Amino acid sequence: MKAIVHEGFGSPDILRCKDIEKPTLGENEVSIKVCAASISPLDWKLMKGDPVPRSHTAGVRQTKDQKARC
Repeated sequence: MKAIVHEGFGSPDILRCKDIEKPTLGENEVSIKVCAASISPLDWKLMKGDPVPRSHTAGVRQTKDQKARC
C-alpha cells in the first residue's frame, strides 16, 4: 500500500510517497480507507520542528474566577 511518510523534521521536501507493507489487523481492530486528509497549522509546525506555545499543547487554562464558579 502507498503512504506519505516523513522520517524527521524539516521542510515539505522530507515527505515521501512510499510503498509500505499493509498492516496486519489484530483482534478487535478495523482497517479504514482514507480518501482525503488535511494538515492543520499546528501539525505543520510540529512536523517542521518549530517551537509551539505551551498553551496549544497543554490546553487553555481556567482563570481563578472560573475555578471558583465550578
